[in-house]
Amino acid sequence: MKAMKQLSKCIEQRYIELEKMKNRGAKVVGILGSGYTPEEMIFAAGAIPQRLIRGGDRESLDDSREYCHNCFSTFHKAQIGYLMKGKDPVYNLIDHLVLESGDEHSELTGMYVYANKPMPMTWLGIPGNPEYSGAFPYYLSSLEKFKKELEKLTGNQVSQQKLEEYATLYNDIRDLLGRISDLRKAPSPPIGGLDYLKLNHASFYCDPHEYVTMLKQVYEDLKMRTGVITKDTSRIAVFGCPIAVGDYRLLELIEDAGAAVVTEEVTGSTRDFKAKTSIDGNLMENLARRYYSKKAKDVYKYPWGEELLSVYSGLVEDFKVDGIIWYQLMYMEAQSMLGYVVNKRMKQKGVPAMTIQSEYDFTSRIEAVKTRIETFIEVVKQSKSKRGDRNG
Repeated sequence: MKAMKQLSKCIEQRYIELEKMKNRGAKVVGILGSGYTPEEMIFAAGAIPQRLIRGGDRESLDDSREYCHNCFSTFHKAQIGYLMKGKDPVYNLIDHLVLESGDEHSELTGMYVYANKPMPMTWLGIPGNPEYSGAFPYYLSSLEKFKKELEKLTGNQVSQQKLEEYATLYNDIRDLLGRISDLRKAPSPPIGGLDYLKLNHASFYCDPHEYVTMLKQVYEDLKMRTGVITKDTSRIAVFGCPIAVGDYRLLELIEDAGAAVVTEEVTGSTRDFKAKTSIDGNLMENLARRYYSKKAKDVYKYPWGEELLSVYSGLVEDFKVDGIIWYQLMYMEAQSMLGYVVNKRMKQKGVPAMTIQSEYDFTSRIEAVKTRIETFIEVVKQSKSKRGDRNG
């Protein structure tokens, strides 16, 4: 698809576009966290938001060693490597960094970076206990403070008109991403998990106006397509740690093994499209409510009870999942513990589950990982056969 190729170029040529915008006076705001920073507000201030979600290469981890402890989250070590060594042209263009407090790894990343290379930063307050009556007012006040920092950074006022423009635009983005994701519920999805993840990642790199236009083209094209998988193909869900831009090897191996990734829930590395922003009334408060509503999906923000676990079981049911692979990056302890709980719950429901660990080292052990995935797919097929064809 022509639009898909254009979206891929958004990621490949992002630094060129950012450089052009910086030459025209725009400021680039880097964002690190699990998704509580409203990009709409950054655009409304005349700045450019850039989610920091690159990863997958060992070199970035090696580059981080002189700045942080080795026993630190793989994904976040990569961010430190990119921020400190200057080898990634996009990261080099960041003027201001937002760290979402409450996500311990994002907080520590900011501390490591600031200790070695002080730069302008915002610590966006995200309450750890969403049930506390003062939690939402605290988050809203954090956004109000951030708005003032943005206005100081850019010299522009965040107007109601601009907030409405970008809130509407991002509602359209979420709506289209949700519609495309829903196409994967079909017995033979017209788009695979790897392509969908890349499509989602492009939303953090493309101009939102252009992205909506291209996303509409993709959706219309996909509606007319017939999928290539058969009813016997194993339908896999990938849950767990962030799958960064460039960290696609796991999905490639799953698809190479003849299975289809039909849904995913990977912390902080995809755009959440479930909730929309109300355009009526106070837009700052509406944005805050929209972003704070994701708390039930955040491993750091909610007890591991039914509300959180239902997110995973709901995806399994809605997308007729036959097996689950939990993607576990090294030294992300909370996700590792949650993975144990989720996998155990799914096995109790009769859905096979396994964990694949990574420290961006698949290349050095590719045959072993490949064999594990192929073996798991066979187990899934046998389990599916015993249960009967759920997709028939």
